[in-house]
This record gives sequence, C-alpha cells and structure tokens, in this order.
Amino acid sequence: MNKKKISHLNTKNDEIHIKIPYQLSYDWDYFLSFQSKRLIHSVESIDGITYSRNIIFNDIYGKFRIFPDNKGFNIFLSKNFLPVLPEILRQISSMFDLNSNIALIENHLSSAYPSLMIKKGFHIPGVFCPFEAGVRAICGQQVSVAAATNLLNQFTNLFLRVDQYGNTYFPLPSDICKDKLSKLSTMNAKRDTLYLFAQWCLEHDIKEDIDELIAVKGIGKWTINYIKLRAFNHSDIWMGGDLGIKKVIKDFVSFDENKAIPWRSYLTIQLWSHL
Repeated sequence: MNKKKISHLNTKNDEIHIKIPYQLSYDWDYFLSFQSKRLIHSVESIDGITYSRNIIFNDIYGKFRIFPDNKGFNIFLSKNFLPVLPEILRQISSMFDLNSNIALIENHLSSAYPSLMIKKGFHIPGVFCPFEAGVRAICGQQVSVAAATNLLNQFTNLFLRVDQYGNTYFPLPSDICKDKLSKLSTMNAKRDTLYLFAQWCLEHDIKEDIDELIAVKGIGKWTINYIKLRAFNHSDIWMGGDLGIKKVIKDFVSFDENKAIPWRSYLTIQLWSHL
C-alpha cells in the first residue's frame, strides 16, 4: 500500500480489521466537518469520530468504516473484500491522503505564504469513486455547498443501487437514464451534463482519459480539476476558478498560486478552510 505498513490484521467475525500506522499530523475533525456538509445520506455516515460508507469495488459490494487513534487509523472492511484487500487499501489510503508528507507540504506553504495562516494536519478530503467525484462536481457548478449537496442526494436517491440485504450504494454510470433525470430540481443544462457524463464514463477510462472530458458539453476545467483533486489525490491542482477560492484571495493585494507548486492542491484546501 504505497509504503504504508499494516501493523495489525484481524479477520474475526464478518469484518476485516486493519490498523495503519500514521504519525504525522492529521486534523480528523477538519475532514469530518468538511464531509458532514457534503454527506450522501443513503451511502455514507458519520457517527462520533467514525466515518462509514457503503462501496462497490471490483463488483464486490460491502462497506468500510475508519477512525483514528493516537498511533494511526483503524479500518474495518466487509470480509468479502479480502480477495482484493491490497487494492482496496490503496484506494482508501488515497481517499484519506495517508501517503502525503504533510509536514513537508505545510513547511513549503508557510514559507511561500507568510501572511496566510497555514492550518496543521489539513489533508486532501477524497472521494472513493471517480464517477461520484464527477457527479459531485457537476452538482456543485456555480452553486453553494448546501445546494450542491441537496442536488447530489436527489440524484443518488433516484438511481440508488440496493443489494439483497437492503444496503444502498452510489449508482454506477450504467444506472443513469435520461427519463429519471427529469425529476431533478435543477436546470435542464445540468441534467443533460449529468447524463452525458455518465454516458462518457461508459465508454472511457476516467483516470486515463480525464482530460478528454473537456469535450463533454457542460464540463470545463473546474470540473476536471475537482475530479483530479478529490478522486485521484493529485497533489498539484489549483482550483482558482472556484467561487470560494476567489472570495478568499481577493483580500490579498497580490496572490501567486504558483509559489505553492508542486502542492497547489493543499493550498486549495487551506484556502477553502478560510471560508
């Protein structure tokens, strides 16, 4: 798992319990606060310090939950993920940005922006699935976080996947049909973009072809960068077109985001935290 060591593995009962050491700074409260404003209620939840969500991975259905302790992170996975354990741990590690040297990044940002208060332990808050990240981005185009999250939940509930036990999952691109999208409380243009994005995902590898998304009507650089940032844990994404970022940096006489290279994603996260 990309240089991460598993200090403990237990397959008792119906869950796999993995403990991953992590000694660098991690502001878990920030992640919980960030995600709580963007929760898909039928798919993910926060209970105390524990984040949980249902996932589909390599056609396997199940769930995971994660919470920190003073030595790292505890991850509990459905036991049916055991055949793909290394791969799914890489995905979770990416989602929670567990491979970054956050101390090095924070030192770089503090030196580059002495007038900006750099908060400790702010990691990239990821999204488990690239398709979900794209839907989140489209729902969030030119609207508030609250409005975007409301639309996201509407979308998810229209196309929910349900397993034999009644557990609910974020839909796959193949689940999206144009007729149901008419029920979304949004503009026709945004409904069309959601449909076209789903169709595009059926024909492309989103990770390999991400820059080709620009050809889809209604998708621009901001949406592509959002997917790169939150789904692919890209360290150097500058979300300068974001309304929130624009609001924060207007208070600076001059602001040069290039000083943050190669850590502009973390600069973006820091600026979002000042909203």
